Amino acid sequence: MTVVVFGHEKGGVGKTSLALNFTALAAEDGVDVVLLDTDRQQSAANWLGLRMNSPELRK
Repeated sequence: MTVVVFGHEKGGVGKTSLALNFTALAAEDGVDVVLLDTDRQQSAANWLGLRMNSPELRK
């Protein structure tokens, strides 16, 4: 099992964007992935909800 962490003390540096894109690309390549969104803003969870409810983005 491989664990990849995108972390930084400062906010707004692109951690969530990088993690989402990394996860999406890995999943498209057939890799089993788990993305934990532990941020209070839940940006990754919101993105997933939008993606799953959008027919043109759903894969």
